[in-house]
Amino acid sequence: ADAFHAQALDAFRQFDADYDGKLSTKEIGLQCPPVQNNPRLLALTFPAFDEDGDGFYSLREFRLSPAGQLY
Repeated sequence: ADAFHAQALDAFRQFDADYDGKLSTKEIGLQCPPVQNNPRLLALTFPAFDEDGDGFYSLREFRLSPAGQLY
């Protein structure tokens, strides 16, 4: 479990280009190959995992999302 958490945290930090502790759709789109190939995928899935509706993913939201499951 700890290895999974470390990998997810590392991925989150790599995605977080502006180091603000949250991920925008742009940041995810730049780093996530499945989304680069199909931008509509992010538009359809992002809102479902943005639990607080702020337009960004927290680490928790990222880990639950399809993008976070890749790591």
